[in-house]
Amino acid sequence: MKVGPFEYDLYLKNDYNTHNYCQWYYFRIQNTRKGQTYRFNITNLMKPDSTYNKGMRPLTYSVKDAEDTKIGWKRDCFNIAYFVTTK
Repeated sequence: MKVGPFEYDLYLKNDYNTHNYCQWYYFRIQNTRKGQTYRFNITNLMKPDSTYNKGMRPLTYSVKDAEDTKIGWKRDCFNIAYFVTTK
């Protein structure tokens, strides 16, 4: 869901054949603007901790980078924050 000019809230579905677990996610964006920062808020990734807190970054794939540099998948993104909320 778009919540700002370049900001989106993402809602994850539970993994198949699990009891409400979510271990991975995948999404695609198109028609991006060069030099523009985009923000994605994964709103329901609920775990007590995350490897993002230990420095892991999401894997990204750029069709243009793959064509230009022959490098497709890479660890990317910045200002990654993982928040745990309590009820």
